[in-house]
Amino acid sequence: MVAQGDGDPGALIAGWRRQSEAILKDLEHENHRDLGVGVAWLDEMPLYVLYLAVTAPDEFARDTRELRDHVRVRRDLFEAVNRERAAHHLAPLRLSPELEKAAQGHADDMLARGYYGHASPEHVMVLGRTREAGYVADSVGENIAKGQRSVDEVMKGWMESPEHRRNILNPMFTEAGYGVALGRMPQGDEVLWVQVFGRPRPGSR
Repeated sequence: MVAQGDGDPGALIAGWRRQSEAILKDLEHENHRDLGVGVAWLDEMPLYVLYLAVTAPDEFARDTRELRDHVRVRRDLFEAVNRERAAHHLAPLRLSPELEKAAQGHADDMLARGYYGHASPEHVMVLGRTREAGYVADSVGENIAKGQRSVDEVMKGWMESPEHRRNILNPMFTEAGYGVALGRMPQGDEVLWVQVFGRPRPGSR
């Protein structure tokens, strides 16, 4: 933002209040957390240069406030998946504590060790994680995502991807678990999402 005018900064701001609602709204916008000011003289009149900004960590913290309640976010994911299945005349999934342990564990591990993928650094895949969580599977599947900042956004991305959509709408799966983790990774702050789908082996329950 650049402005020039007679008088001190107080007079300049008072002029904005009288004449420029747009500038005032920009100055007072809640997204702006930091301010830099430069002053020079041009044609014997003060010239002001203002930089309004928000740091990446502040923006991330603001945008992910509603994701901090992991219990609620996992419940919202569960409900969103079952809405999609109902819309396609499929039976709803049941929540599985073991699959949820596997999903949340994978999300937490990716965040803690700074990687993203279906395979861990030790090349453990979803079947290995579900076995470790105590789930005896007939079949399992996994969706992961990175960066989306709401349940609606991540579900939209999954449903627009043929591979992820197949997992969500797979009639073979009967149970699911969900995980979300957010925080600092090597490339910056991230949100990590995991869905794990399963069908228990007959006689395992």
